[in-house]
Formats: sequence, C-alpha cells, structure tokens
Amino acid sequence: MAENRRREKFFLLALLLVGFLIRFWGLTAQSLWRDEVDTYVFATRSWSQVLGMFTRPGENGPLYFLLMRFWITLTGKSDFALRYSSLLAGVLFLPLLYHLLAPKLGRQTTLVATLLAALSPFFIWYSQEAKMYSFLLLLAILATWLYVEALASGGWRWPAYFVVTVAAIYVHLLAALLIPLHLLLGVFFWRQWRRQWWQGTLTFAGFVLPYLPLAWWEKKLLFSPTFRTGHAWVPLTDMFRRQFAVNFFGIQAPPRPFHLPTAVILAPLLFVAVIGLFAPQLKWPARLALLSWFAGGILSVYLISLGMPIYLERYLIWTGPAILALVAAGLIALRDISRPIALAALFLVLISMGWGTVHQQVYPIKANLRDLTHDWEKMRQPNDLVIFQIPYMKYSFWFYTNRRPPFREGLYTNANMSTPEVDKQMRQQVAGHKRVWLVISEEWMWDNRQLVRKWLQTHGKLRWHKSYTGAELLLFQLQ
Repeated sequence: MAENRRREKFFLLALLLVGFLIRFWGLTAQSLWRDEVDTYVFATRSWSQVLGMFTRPGENGPLYFLLMRFWITLTGKSDFALRYSSLLAGVLFLPLLYHLLAPKLGRQTTLVATLLAALSPFFIWYSQEAKMYSFLLLLAILATWLYVEALASGGWRWPAYFVVTVAAIYVHLLAALLIPLHLLLGVFFWRQWRRQWWQGTLTFAGFVLPYLPLAWWEKKLLFSPTFRTGHAWVPLTDMFRRQFAVNFFGIQAPPRPFHLPTAVILAPLLFVAVIGLFAPQLKWPARLALLSWFAGGILSVYLISLGMPIYLERYLIWTGPAILALVAAGLIALRDISRPIALAALFLVLISMGWGTVHQQVYPIKANLRDLTHDWEKMRQPNDLVIFQIPYMKYSFWFYTNRRPPFREGLYTNANMSTPEVDKQMRQQVAGHKRVWLVISEEWMWDNRQLVRKWLQTHGKLRWHKSYTGAELLLFQLQ
C-alpha cells in the first residue's frame, strides 16, 4: 500500500512538471491581443477606478484586475510577467483537481483525468493568456473541493468555501452558476448534506449579500432594451459540441485529417465519455455529479441566452474537468475489458490533444501588434499621424511603445455613413499631416466597406504596407 502511494505521488509530481513545461513552452510566442492588454489597462488605472469596478454596471472580473494590480507592481508589464500569473494558476489547479476527484472516482481514474487536464489544449491556452479564465478554473475547482470537504467534515471548510466561491464570482460573473451546481451535488450526496444541513443552509443563504452589488446592475442591463452583449446566438446542441470539442482540440480546431466531418472525429471521444458515465468503478452519485457538472453549466448559460446571448467557450472553462474525468473513467473501464482497445483509445485522446496544442502554439492566432509597433518605431517621423481602425487597437499599440504620436480614431462607417461624409471627416482628421499611418485590425467591426482605407488610397500614395497576423500597417504620403 505504501509503495502504491509513493508511486502515485511520483506520477502526480511528474504530471505537474509536464503541465508546467508545456504551459511554459511558447508563453510569449504570440503578441498580447487587445483583451490581454485590457488586463494591464484596467489594473493600472487609478485606485478609485479599480475599486469602482466592484459596483460599476457592466464590469466583469474586478477582483482579478485588483489582484493583477499587485502582480504588475511586483513583476512589471512584460508579456512574460502578465501571462506567468495565468500559468501559475493553470498549474496549481492540477493537484486540486486530483484531490477533488480521487475520493469519488478512485486513484487510477483520477490520475488519468489529471493527465488529460495537464495536456488539454483548452486549459493550456488560457494558462498562457493574461486574462482571468485560468484563475476562474482554479477557484472553481478549489471551491468545489472545499464544498465536498465541508460536506464530509464541516467546520472551517464552510467559511473557506464561502470566501473562495465569492472570490470566483468576482473574478468572473458566471462563476455564480457554481452555486446551483453545488446545491445539486448536495442532493446527490444527501447523506452527507443531511449531517451538515444547518451550516450548509447558512452558507448558501449568505451568498445573497456579496452578490447584491452585482445583481443590482445585472438586472438593469438584462432588462435594458438597448444593451447588447455582442455575442451571437448559439443553439444548445452547438454549445454542447463546442464545449466538448475545445477540451480536446483547443480554441481553434486544427485541420481535419482527410477532411473528415467534425462529428466523425468527435464520435470516438464521445463514445469513451459515455462508457465512462456507466463505468463500473463509479458510483451513481459520482456519475450524476460529473454529468451535472458538465451539462448543468451549459444548460444554465443556454437558459440565460434565451433572453440575452452570453455564450463563449471560455466562460464555461470550469466544466471541462468533468468531461475529462468521464473520458478517464471510460479509458479505465476499457482497460478492464481489453488493454489493446484501451491503449488505442488513449492514443486517440492524446493525439487529438497534442494536435490541438501544437496547432495553437505553432500557428499564430492573436493579432500581432508587437511586431507591428516595432516596425512603426523604426520608420516613424515626428509629425506622422496614426489612425487606428478599429479605435480600440490604440491601447495595444501604446502598450508596446512609450510614444504617443498624433493619432485619430478610425471612422465608424458601419452605420451607413455616406461617402461624402467620409470625405468630409477624413479631411478634418488628416489636416496638417503629410504622412499618415493606418493601423488595421478587425476592420470589419468598424468599417466593413473599407471606406477609410479607400479614401487614403485615393488621396495619397501608399509608401509602405505589411500584413501581420490579424493586423496590417500602411503608410500613406498624402498628395
């Protein structure tokens, strides 16, 4: 027994090392994109603005930005420093996942599930991004582990669970969906809940107070006739498919071999997960808990989206460990039936994850404002004008340079702005400048007819043009 425990500890430490190294690889390979630059911008605002995010309507993740303010003070604002905080959260979540699953699923299934979590391209991606999603995953797993421990032993674990859950909600609003999930887990583990019912009731009732500031402005936005989230409507079946797929293929699915349909590639993985749901080593409470963990979050977001679309895969990153645990249980069940079949299934899972990880690491995805700004620095002249299209790219541009050149925000022409109006406003914008730089990224969001670009091409001569991943830099000499 002691020898088995030592072997398990060795495997767990090896998984942590693998998880760290694969997240460290390529940490700064890509430029920060605008959402990551937001982390720096929001975290370094004045104290009143940062603290005001806790009550200001429309703000998400105020606690994350407050924590990042202290982190940036200690480490600086480099790409590496900003992203390393997410890397640490993404690695620390692995031992917590192990300790959460082991008592309910068994140590062999849990080791395989932890291996899959260490190699999941979805978790790796957000462990390399300077946003709150890796922290959300860590806090969600920590809150769930504390809840399970509180059901078993009570005591200090209830206030600890309360604090961590509230912290998760203030790191990302949709972490509030953990609360109904945990209530449902209390039903599945009824015997334990019955012994802790009064402490549990007080704890869940207490969630009302810290959530009130958020509920106040969420209600205003939810019932506002003009507010829009900007997210597209996603059918329920697509939510399940996408949430399942990202855990194995990453945030941008790699090219399919032999042009096979996505369903054909996902089918074997889904089959293993279904086997895991009915694996003999799992008891019914554990099966129902894993199924509710994965499906409950998706169903909750779908119901909210009926009134206002809010779905993105990363918002439900904390559902991923459940589907990985089911696949791990399926692999162990297959091993007990046939080792060659189990090894083939494991090979398929690892190849899918490795393929997705390599694709998102090797092929650039994020808008490359880092190299764009570097090139601009080499060729700029003192009175050059810079036009940002879309305007929000100015923050990414300024992040990579300490210079603040004369600039203009690109015209928003998507509201049917006429060509004469574009001409009038562009003449006003460029007045007094002979050289104009046009910084372009996600141009379709602001100027899908490319009227600003066309005006500069008509009234100036293109002196330099270079395309980057997700961005372009153009220099015009005006006539």
